[in-house]
Amino acid sequence: MAVAAFLALLAAYGVLSLLNDAKGTLGTDTGGKLATLAAMDRNGTFDPDIGYWAADLDPDGDLHPLYYTGRVGDRWVNVTTLPVVEVAG
Repeated sequence: MAVAAFLALLAAYGVLSLLNDAKGTLGTDTGGKLATLAAMDRNGTFDPDIGYWAADLDPDGDLHPLYYTGRVGDRWVNVTTLPVVEVAG
């Protein structure tokens, strides 16, 4: 009985995973990593600055749309992305 339940759950997981958006993100830090890599690609540098359009209104970044993003000097950096920058380099 337990094996049948496991196989049914595995099959359901497999079918549902096919319905996921291939460009979607699954965690709170994945979007930040993707945004950082996109900014680096767009700017042609290894600078992980993702920016913040409301920095003059929210200088502490309390309302930054990407979780784990903070101000480092004049840059806005997603802190979970720094290891990814090393790998990308």
